[in-house]
Amino acid sequence: DSDVLLSSGFGRDWPDARGIFVSKDKQFSARVNEEDHLLIESCQKGSDLHAVFNLACQALSSIEAELQRSGRGFAHSSRLGFLGTCPSKLGTCLTLTVAMQIPELASHKSQFKSLCNRLGIQAKGGGSVGPSSPKSSQKGVLEVSNVDRLGTSEVDQVNLVLRSCQVLVAIEQRLAKNLPVDFASEPQASLALLAGSGRGATTEGAVASLVATSRATEGGRGASAFADTIGLGDDESPGFPSDECPELMPCLAQHHSLMADTLRANPSIYTKLRCSRTNRGVTFAKCVKAGFDNCGHPMIKTVGVVAGDADCYDTFSDLFDPILQVTLGRIEKVR
Repeated sequence: DSDVLLSSGFGRDWPDARGIFVSKDKQFSARVNEEDHLLIESCQKGSDLHAVFNLACQALSSIEAELQRSGRGFAHSSRLGFLGTCPSKLGTCLTLTVAMQIPELASHKSQFKSLCNRLGIQAKGGGSVGPSSPKSSQKGVLEVSNVDRLGTSEVDQVNLVLRSCQVLVAIEQRLAKNLPVDFASEPQASLALLAGSGRGATTEGAVASLVATSRATEGGRGASAFADTIGLGDDESPGFPSDECPELMPCLAQHHSLMADTLRANPSIYTKLRCSRTNRGVTFAKCVKAGFDNCGHPMIKTVGVVAGDADCYDTFSDLFDPILQVTLGRIEKVR
């Protein structure tokens, strides 16, 4: 249902070789071949983020042990950590999301956005984390998640999100009591208060998960039902070619993505890589097709490039590295 995903080839031969396995209590699921080969999701109501994380770790450890027995493993780079199709998730490939009801804080839009930047998190509206979330339709529900995945460990990222949620709840509680809040001194002021009290702020009512989950699978529909739908059959979606780039780079003046910014600034990257492919056969054209096919929006800048296999990040590093500098900002630390 996304032009960008269809253009990237994620819908080819849908729904063949895809599946989702969900536990009876709907707190754990595994998606196979949706965007990445495997996406593990752990989700539960409440505020115990560590329990959610531990469940995911147990599952990943079991899967990794089985992979190792067959001489395989998760795609990993000594330079970039664990690898996925989206450059923005390299490193741990871990997304931690907490749905919080913080209407008072959310009403201070500019201060709240600045606070999130200082905490190293991002927030968006929704509150759809987990099945039948009781807060999903209530005012002031935001989904808070980690931004950095490269340069820190999984444990560091869990603790960062947990600490950030404690700060947000502490500020929300003060605002709800009409107490003054000096946003310029945050989050240091709240962190000092939490440390001085010897406890963290309560986060009851939050819903924690590694990734927002619970989505129904297609039932009883074979590949033939989608064969004539553009992007879901055997053929690539129309537009920019996926086998080899044109000799002249198409105009990117109206495109809004990190790929477009990079190629506009240095068109020689396109000239150098346009006929290249990885050892497994993924072409440069395939990686950039979605970025050329979709102009994007000036207010929502996407990445504009996907990795078809693990080798893309090295074979096409002239393009991926500048994008990683922007999306991750820590590539030099792991060179």
